[in-house]
Amino acid sequence: MTLLSKYAKSLKSARVKLVEAEGFSIVELLVVVAIIATIAAVALPSFYTWSTTLKYRDSALGLSSRCKLARATAVTKNIQTRIELDVDGKQYRMAEGDSPSSSTTWTSVSPWVAIHEEVSWHTGTTCNGTADTNITFNPNGSSDGAVVCIETVSLVEEYRVVVTTASGRVRID
Repeated sequence: MTLLSKYAKSLKSARVKLVEAEGFSIVELLVVVAIIATIAAVALPSFYTWSTTLKYRDSALGLSSRCKLARATAVTKNIQTRIELDVDGKQYRMAEGDSPSSSTTWTSVSPWVAIHEEVSWHTGTTCNGTADTNITFNPNGSSDGAVVCIETVSLVEEYRVVVTTASGRVRID
């Protein structure tokens, strides 16, 4: 066998392989699309539930974190600090008082933080308060206590942000 015939034979087999491996058939592509559609149909409801729950959780964590910051600020600066809740406006902010107790002048130290539009909230242990509320933290770490209920728009309770009176401890139930 000459060198030229070996080259021609290998060239012929390369052409055959090239012709055989041109791509995917339409049936194979439809099967892949069907599998992806099935996986998406199964996963989409779970994703929707997860993203909705995340809005409530994010609102509860944001308020809880701001309350903890207010408590730490009161202890560190030796002045009263409070969280001002605008229940109807669905927003809150932090303000500092002018003395360690019985403050008469309050200065806002943070801008209003809005909660998600789909989230509703009420105050009080029975979750039916609609009046604006202030949660005041004292330099000794105590507070005037509060309960803020994070709810769905249809008033189904999701989370409670609880601030205890004696210790000023903030927790999410």
